[in-house]
Amino acid sequence: ALTLALPVAYDSPNANGNERDLLATVNLLTVIVFTSECFLKIISRGLFFSSAPDACYLRDPLNWLDLFVVCTSLFELIVLRAGEEN
Repeated sequence: ALTLALPVAYDSPNANGNERDLLATVNLLTVIVFTSECFLKIISRGLFFSSAPDACYLRDPLNWLDLFVVCTSLFELIVLRAGEEN
């Protein structure tokens, strides 16, 4: 989660293009890892109902936080991409 906050915390007018590109790449890789982990857990446990030995994904409150971070991160990437196109 800390790497997701780095581009916002380090958004400095003095940052050169290489630093911004590096932080954007780290942000993208982190979002991919978190999203993959979230989807794998949902597939293995089930979102609402589960026949697996573990409880379903949304029964654990920490998974709510995980899902929130993934959704907001994906939303941020979509908004940033839309802003770059305009």
